[in-house]
Amino acid sequence: MSKILIVEDDNNIAKAMEILLAEEGHAIHIVGNCDAALLLMKNKQFDLILQDIMLPGMPAKDFVEKLKMDKKFSKIKIVYVTAMSYIGMGEGTAKLVEPFSLRFAEINKAFAVGILQKPFTKEKLLGVVNKALADKKKDIIL
Repeated sequence: MSKILIVEDDNNIAKAMEILLAEEGHAIHIVGNCDAALLLMKNKQFDLILQDIMLPGMPAKDFVEKLKMDKKFSKIKIVYVTAMSYIGMGEGTAKLVEPFSLRFAEINKAFAVGILQKPFTKEKLLGVVNKALADKKKDIIL
């Protein structure tokens, strides 16, 4: 059983992910923004973060920078969940269709192991989560 943090401001999407992942035996926590994620992470450890890119409050880039500064988060993996279009991933950096490509390239340098495109199916969600938890540092796009 893995501990997964969902950082998603759309309650319907977050709840759907929670239900599907809990059915697979994962322990799930949901927060609506990066500030709440950091507060929760002070007392809880996670194996994986499913993080929406476009969130209210602290930008995803700043959230990742804060994680990079703390060694206790060095093994956390992040899968970005986004409705933005992308072209592909290479050299550890996603190439999103403009105007988001430069912004995402910046935030993807740290812990990101994949992208989950919205809308997603159950199979794609479980696929990206299973691959992210199994693989050390490979680019995963579903």
